[in-house]
Amino acid sequence: MKKILALVMFLLLGATACNPVIVGDSIADMTRAEFSQAMPLSLTDASPGRGAYNGGWGGQPRTGLEAIKHNIQFVDDGGWMIVELGSNNMDWAYGAKTTFVAQVVAAVPDDICLGWVVPYSDYYGTDFRWAEAIYQEIQAQPCWDVIRWDLAVQFDPSLTYDWVHPSQKGKEVLAFLIEQTVEGCGC
Repeated sequence: MKKILALVMFLLLGATACNPVIVGDSIADMTRAEFSQAMPLSLTDASPGRGAYNGGWGGQPRTGLEAIKHNIQFVDDGGWMIVELGSNNMDWAYGAKTTFVAQVVAAVPDDICLGWVVPYSDYYGTDFRWAEAIYQEIQAQPCWDVIRWDLAVQFDPSLTYDWVHPSQKGKEVLAFLIEQTVEGCGC
């Protein structure tokens, strides 16, 4: 269904460029240089806040949710907001994860596509609660995609160098996965 909606948006909007915006933590920030030069990109590093709600750790104390709300204005209609948050919140209960995803979905207008990178952390073993929470809530967005970084790392552990942060190969794979998602809206 999401691919059909993306195709309809592509056909309605044409092949005009859109500007995908990524709000992420250190994982997305480390991957910044790997994105194709052909893809216009805005990336906000929310890692000074270290996660979904908590601000601090130096720099601008904007939380992940605040960064998403702030950066919506920079996404073109039919463009993509990519969220790469959750690695610093792996210990949350399932209900807290679904609440956060629902708050993000509520903040993103229906004319903007929402992509979410499922976090991975070997510190918590095989934990699919983030993926379940994302799938449960993101479907309320008309155009969406879930980027399964967690499964990529489980399949190939060499994609991280410390069980959390991407290795050089991991940066290339994560950038590729995100670029494949945003291509669906004509970016």
